[in-house]
Amino acid sequence: MQVLLLTSAPTGFYHQNAFWVMTVSLSIVCFLIVMYILLRTKFNRERVYHRRIARSYERELEQLRADNRLKEDELHRQEQNLLRKQQDLDRVTMEIENYKSVLKEKEKMLEGLVNQNKSFMRLLHQTELEGSADDIIDAVRQSSEGKRVMEEDDWKRLMAAVDQRYPDFNDTLIRRMGRVDRQELRVCYLLRIGLNNPQIQNITNLPRTTVWRWAKKYEWITNSNEDGSTLPA
Repeated sequence: MQVLLLTSAPTGFYHQNAFWVMTVSLSIVCFLIVMYILLRTKFNRERVYHRRIARSYERELEQLRADNRLKEDELHRQEQNLLRKQQDLDRVTMEIENYKSVLKEKEKMLEGLVNQNKSFMRLLHQTELEGSADDIIDAVRQSSEGKRVMEEDDWKRLMAAVDQRYPDFNDTLIRRMGRVDRQELRVCYLLRIGLNNPQIQNITNLPRTTVWRWAKKYEWITNSNEDGSTLPA
């Protein structure tokens, strides 16, 4: 009996120790497995997070590249517009220079016409009525090419010269038209010496429509014969 007790006691002790060793080992293995799972899950989450961050950065980078391309295109368009505007400015500058040249030439021509007109008007004032009616009429005809309003004495000289050159004109005018005002009468005398509508407007400074209307009204005057007689109505 004593022998059996001695031999069975260590066997139970060993079994109990083995149990605890296995329990601790399983616990450690389970702990390691759980830790591995946790660490793996955390790693996967961090990897997913970093991938999302990377994709976000990639999208932002692509957006920045797209914005940069748009800005480059806009800059190119602005450069093209600036180039076209510069070309337009150069063309306008050239046109202005050409216009200045033309204007200078016209000013010279106008100055020549003014000087010529002044000389004709001086001739008109200096010419005596007797024996020089044709000279007065010619002076008025030539002065009508410039912008010059005749004075009252000029009109008196002209009308006297026309009456001398065409003795029947005044009587014919009164007989056919009756009473006319002074402006209409002057236009009639200018028509009689052969001036056209723009020339009459230059001398009288009347509105264009008025000159054209009266010229149409007194159209029979332009059909007058050179000797002063008029064609039948």
